[in-house]
Amino acid sequence: MALPKKQKLKDRNVFRKCYKLPIITQNEFFKLIGQKHGLEQTDKKLPLVGIVLSRKKVKLAVKRNFIKRRIEEAYRTIQENLKPELYNYKYLIFFPQANCLNASFEELKKSLEPIKTK
Repeated sequence: MALPKKQKLKDRNVFRKCYKLPIITQNEFFKLIGQKHGLEQTDKKLPLVGIVLSRKKVKLAVKRNFIKRRIEEAYRTIQENLKPELYNYKYLIFFPQANCLNASFEELKKSLEPIKTK
């Protein structure tokens, strides 16, 4: 199962500006950055998620897509347990590393610990 289309970030302009955004967390598998809402948000709306993986890091498109799907699925399984302060973010953008390809799914889920509460 994958993330619903409503929760995926598809806006090119946001991806172009994403390199200037602050880092939320970083580990051996990915770097996570985010853009906060302009105003304080009162409702609990999940942030849109984007994944950026360059051709320089992983040459084959099949492997790049596999990494993206794995990170997407790992995020989907923990998204109901996100830290409350992450609901203030409009966008969350993952920058995976090439070693995500060799990592087990459990390792990927465990690497998402800093952004979840339970």
